Amino acid sequence: MSDMGSTTNKQNLSKAALHYQHMSEGDKSCLVAMLLNSGAQQATSIGSAHDKFYEELSKLGFATQAGIPSSAGQLTSIRSWCLTPVGVASMPTLLLALDTTVLRNGLQNNCFNECAKFGLKLSVVYTFCQLLAFAFGYLIKHLEISVSLIRKELSVAVVFFSLMVSLYLATKIWRHKNKLEERVKNIAYSEFLMANTKSLSVVIALLIITIHLLFEFIGTYWGWLSTPKSIVKLLFQTAVLGGVTGWISLIFFPGILRSHHKKQFRAKKSKT
Repeated sequence: MSDMGSTTNKQNLSKAALHYQHMSEGDKSCLVAMLLNSGAQQATSIGSAHDKFYEELSKLGFATQAGIPSSAGQLTSIRSWCLTPVGVASMPTLLLALDTTVLRNGLQNNCFNECAKFGLKLSVVYTFCQLLAFAFGYLIKHLEISVSLIRKELSVAVVFFSLMVSLYLATKIWRHKNKLEERVKNIAYSEFLMANTKSLSVVIALLIITIHLLFEFIGTYWGWLSTPKSIVKLLFQTAVLGGVTGWISLIFFPGILRSHHKKQFRAKKSKT
C-alpha cells in the first residue's frame, strides 16, 4: 500500500508540476503571498491552471477548498483555496520539487540536444586532460626521466583520471544568470542525467574511443609515434578501451550524480 501511495503522490506531484508550469508569474506570486500571510485564501477560476494546481495539492493534503465570501456567492465560476498547515510547512521543499520537475521535463523534451551538449562538455574536458598528460610526458622525456617500468600503469591512470574529471565537470551546467538559478538548474540537470545514465554511458564510451583514435591518427600522421600500431592491435585496444570506459561510467557516473544532487539540494534548502 505504501508503494502504491508513493506512486500516487508522484503522479499528483507530476500533474501539479504540469499545471504549475502553465501558471502565470502573477499566479505564482499569489502562492508566495499565501505563504507569507497565515490563513490567506486564493480565489481561482474553475478549470484554470491555477485552480487545477491547487486541486492536485489538495490530493496531497497540502491545500483544501475554502468558503467563498457571501459577497461573491453569486459567482459560480470560481473556487477558493487555502493551504493546510502541512502544506505551509512543506511548501519550500514542494516549490523546489516543482521548479526542478518543470526544468527536468524541459530537458527531457530536448533530450537529444542536451545529451549532445553533455557529450561536448565531456569531450572538451577529457581532451584537455589528455593534452596536459601529453605535455607532462613530453617534459619527463625532455628531462630524461625513465618511466618505462610503469608506462602501462601510468597510461591507465591518466585515462581513469581524465574520465573522472570529465564526468564530474560535465554533470554541471557551466553558464548561469545567478546563484539561485545555478542551484535549481543543477538539481534538475542531475535528475535528467540520472534518468539517462545507461544511454549516456554508451555515448561516453564512443566519445572516448573517438578521441583516442583521433590522437592515434594525428600522432601517426605527424610522426609522433615511433612505431605505429597495426590495425589488429589498434582495434583490440579500441574494443578494450570502449568496454572499460563504459564499465567505469556505469559504476562511477551514478555515484557522482547522486553526490552532486544531494549537495545542491542541501544548498538550496538552506537558502529557503
